Amino acid sequence: MKWKEIKEYIIATFLVLLFFITIISLSSAQYYKNRIVFLNQTWNKEKNDILEQLELQKERTTSVKKLLDVREKEIINLTNRIRILNNEIWNLNFQYNITKSNLEFTETQLGQTQMLLDIAENYQERVRQGTILSESYKLLGDYDKVKEIIVNKIGISTPTTEKEKWEIAKVMYDWLGTSYSYCSDKGFCVGEQCTQIQFFSPDELLIYGSQDVLCGDCDDKAHLFAGMLYASGIPHREVMVVCGYIPEGYHCWNRIFVNNRWYRIDPVCSNVGTLLLEHFGLDFLSEKAFPLNEYRDVDCFSSYEAKSGYTADGYYSNV
Repeated sequence: MKWKEIKEYIIATFLVLLFFITIISLSSAQYYKNRIVFLNQTWNKEKNDILEQLELQKERTTSVKKLLDVREKEIINLTNRIRILNNEIWNLNFQYNITKSNLEFTETQLGQTQMLLDIAENYQERVRQGTILSESYKLLGDYDKVKEIIVNKIGISTPTTEKEKWEIAKVMYDWLGTSYSYCSDKGFCVGEQCTQIQFFSPDELLIYGSQDVLCGDCDDKAHLFAGMLYASGIPHREVMVVCGYIPEGYHCWNRIFVNNRWYRIDPVCSNVGTLLLEHFGLDFLSEKAFPLNEYRDVDCFSSYEAKSGYTADGYYSNV
């Protein structure tokens, strides 16, 4: 083969190789171009996604910030509310202490009022017993408080026979005549409240006098006579206070059950040398002797009309 042919063959071969290389290069270039386009598209998509995420996060951040602002305001409001509530609690505690003090003062006043009410109720009940005849029998129940006086001053003991009972009645009658004068009704006081009442218990009659003198009217003497006989041991059923009329007006006296019958004993008639003109219009000295060995009525008025009576156990409208 000649050099020319060889040269042409080499050039042709080179051209073929160059063609293939060009084809391969163009294919590679197209591949890389497409790859670049793909990567660019992918990058843009990723970029857009990231931007969208950033925008979304921004929106969320804005929302969270707004929410935080709202919560901060709520916290501020709650803080102010707590401050207000603390002030209200302080005021309530202050009011509570004042109310507690007022309540304690009110309780003290209530206790004092209750005490006064108790005194008033006792006073009211005492006035009822002292002003209403049908209630006065309850006062005879205090005779036990005069037992010591009877034993020490009068010197008597519990009777065991009818004769001893009559003798004790005489001792009481005579003692009233010498030691217990006649006077009008006296006052009675409970606390600082005083009133004039009609009926007294036996122990009161030995305490309340007039100008330091033991004295009383007809019902006082009848009460004291009955109470002293009760205190000596004579049963309630055997001594009675009786009220009714004498020619000179309303009057009270006693009855005592001795030797199977009732006898009238009028303690007013026991007063030695007492002129009863002022009280009863009687123009004589009352000094009716009490017989020792004879059972009979002991009185000094011309007639007696009984209307009611009572013992320490109860009141009787008809006697």
